[in-house]
Amino acid sequence: MLNPAAARDSVLILTPVKNASRHLALYFELLRQLNYPPQLLSLGLLESDSTDDTFELAAREMVPLQFVLRSVQLWKRDFGFHLPAEAPHYEPSIQLERGSVPARSLVYGRETVTLNPLQAPPSAGRSR
Repeated sequence: MLNPAAARDSVLILTPVKNASRHLALYFELLRQLNYPPQLLSLGLLESDSTDDTFELAAREMVPLQFVLRSVQLWKRDFGFHLPAEAPHYEPSIQLERGSVPARSLVYGRETVTLNPLQAPPSAGRSR
């Protein structure tokens, strides 16, 4: 008999997050509701330049998932980009710089620190 999971491809859900603490509970709830074999799902969160507790909340939410999903990774890399207080996020004049941060996250991926969510995140080097 053919294993149904063997007939499907593995999937990586890679999500950049910044100041997303108020959205993480829903994000992880919807992730748990996916109708796909969990042993074929990998999850990666790229956190950058948050001024809230996004990183810590993501690490906490990811702990139980590492026993269910194929792979669970959390990366932290700050690029020092913060929206000007007076500019809305959709302001055309900041889109090039704003869009370059996720691209740089991928380019510098080899330099990022991969953390086991069971470990406490390091506090050194965090910008607030």
